[in-house]
Amino acid sequence: MTRPEHKRSWMLTLFAVFLMLLGLEDIIKPFLGSSTAAVSGARVRGSFVFFGMRLEGSWMYLGWLLAAFLFILAIGIWRMGRYASVMADCYAAYVLLNVAIYAIFHPLPGTSADRIFALLYESIAVAGSWILAILLRRERAHLT
Repeated sequence: MTRPEHKRSWMLTLFAVFLMLLGLEDIIKPFLGSSTAAVSGARVRGSFVFFGMRLEGSWMYLGWLLAAFLFILAIGIWRMGRYASVMADCYAAYVLLNVAIYAIFHPLPGTSADRIFALLYESIAVAGSWILAILLRRERAHLT
């Protein structure tokens, strides 16, 4: 007996697209170099933070592993695969640890605008990853 097809919610679809974009960003970062560049007026630093450590140079290629993880997670969400829920739980824990360790070992940015940006970025990253994990747990009965 086959399970009836369950349609993916618009929120999960949005998360799948965002995760693909985040993975693409992690692939591009090593090509930006470790300097700060201006992209459409915003400062973009070509570095990768892994468990609180800012990686630069050839270490930034470690971001490709995270990109692969994000691509697989996005595909799992798109296909409503059961493994996506476990991966989302792992990703939520990783994001929380990454942000917490980075905040402990690195000083606050110098300007108030940079502090506000950092707080917003970190809040969105943590909240988004945990919301995804919760959404997938709620859909667990419909995952195949």
